[in-house]
Amino acid sequence: MLDKEKEKIIKENVRFILSHFNNQNYNYPRTIKTLKTDEHSVYIYNENEIINHFLAADFIDCKINGYPTHHNNSSKTIYPNFIFIDLDLSICRICKYPERKLDYILKETLKKIEKEINGFPTVLWTGDGYHIYQPIKLDDKDFNKKIKESIVSDHSFEIKDYLNQTNKNTSNFINEFLKFSIKYLTNNQKNFDYNSFSTNSCFSVVPESINSKKGNKVNIIQKWNGYKANVTTILKDFLVLKNGV
Repeated sequence: MLDKEKEKIIKENVRFILSHFNNQNYNYPRTIKTLKTDEHSVYIYNENEIINHFLAADFIDCKINGYPTHHNNSSKTIYPNFIFIDLDLSICRICKYPERKLDYILKETLKKIEKEINGFPTVLWTGDGYHIYQPIKLDDKDFNKKIKESIVSDHSFEIKDYLNQTNKNTSNFINEFLKFSIKYLTNNQKNFDYNSFSTNSCFSVVPESINSKKGNKVNIIQKWNGYKANVTTILKDFLVLKNGV
């Protein structure tokens, strides 16, 4: 393949993945990984840097973190805006027909996402399993109303206030919510290692890149519909559980 053709394919697919992260509080710095980084994260500061790294790696094992980098001393704040679910074949290792079982888990997870948060996420086949990428949003007015009614009936507060008051480092809140949302939306699949999910390990694989372990291209099974799913309801359930109400 000519370099210009490969660069075009990389740009298209990088921009598709980045579209899932639009309207985050800030976009960079963000971390990426490639075959050449040997699973170590590399900090990047713009789209061109991503494309150059992926070209240098011959588009092998190319991943982009779904969340920008957060530092404790930073004035910038990260909020929950992207749910990443990894349905790996290893969770079906004791099944007689692992791929058939994984397809069933995917189907049930997509049904739950549609029912609970009206989501229609991107689904990729990585060679090792399915990745689900669902951009999310919060309905502040509805959320505050429900919180006032069911959790803190004596006073109301904004989401930002809750984040600041509950955690010195707001990424702790997001990591807890990510684990809860994955567990909730996958119907509490027992073989998942929920504790491994965090904003630091939320690496989205880029479509048409090569999975070096399997030697295949990453394929798009379904593209998200461009609408962020409203997670107010499950965030409210999470806060109820967190506060022991």
